[in-house]
Amino acid sequence: MKIFYGISSIKQIKEGTAIALGVFDGLHLGHRKVLKNLAGYAKKMNLKSLVITFEPHPEKLWKKKPIYYINNLKQRLDLMGEFKIDYCLVINFSRSFALLKADDFVLKVLKGKLNLAAMVISEDYKFGYNALGNSKLLTRLSSLYDFKLKVIKPLKIGGRIVNSTYIRQLLAQKKLSQAKKLLSREYFIEGQVIKGNQIGREIGFPTINISESENLLIPEGVYAVAAWAKNKKYAAVANIGFKPTVNHQLRKRHIELHLLNFEGRFEHKKVKICFVKWLRDERRFKNIPALQKAIAQDVKRAKSLFYVSI
Repeated sequence: MKIFYGISSIKQIKEGTAIALGVFDGLHLGHRKVLKNLAGYAKKMNLKSLVITFEPHPEKLWKKKPIYYINNLKQRLDLMGEFKIDYCLVINFSRSFALLKADDFVLKVLKGKLNLAAMVISEDYKFGYNALGNSKLLTRLSSLYDFKLKVIKPLKIGGRIVNSTYIRQLLAQKKLSQAKKLLSREYFIEGQVIKGNQIGREIGFPTINISESENLLIPEGVYAVAAWAKNKKYAAVANIGFKPTVNHQLRKRHIELHLLNFEGRFEHKKVKICFVKWLRDERRFKNIPALQKAIAQDVKRAKSLFYVSI
């Protein structure tokens, strides 16, 4: 997949293109339905498939509360690679771009620069100034500007439309299995291995400390996780929080992993953490032995999930 960063990076695409657009945060089952349709439609019509995504999230411009991604831009682009898309255009969603009318966007950008010949859109998707771009407008513009339009029904599971907002809500509620079903994979973050204060080692549960990820959407607590480093998988228990029993002054949220059935020096500098199951909330224990007992129970539960011998 060839990636273009910014509209100005493209002079003009000569081949006819089939286009889908959206933020595609999370690449969930609803997004996958769109991209599978796009790839199939492009192949059928002998066109190049092209995905347009936006960075930052459009809602970041207008909402007072911050919007956190399920996946950052790099992760989204990596996930898109599964669908054999030919091109991806990353558009900087600025205030000036937000003022561009939907019909001008179609004529000047999609038709004028990207050689739009076909478009795939979910029935509920909206774009352009004041979100006036929708399937109804595109139906009219497809006749006016001579391109094919395929409108697909939004994916529903359990009577509810699958979207990123709903998945963020599930993650905030620690409903990892439900989020996994809609994402078609476990929710994950990526972080750098950083130096810790060795407290875990002192109490019998050595840990790897991880820098906080920009897309950490789950609450503080203890989780069973799968940690990936250089294509190798490690079963682990993750603690996310402020370590109230051993560090009362910690103000920044902390991520640490205790690897199961692993000894030695962990040499990797980057880790991908896939969250499998919430085990318990983080809390302050009355003393270190009580904390050690709780961690031992966390380890036992995690091992049972990963079928690791105790």
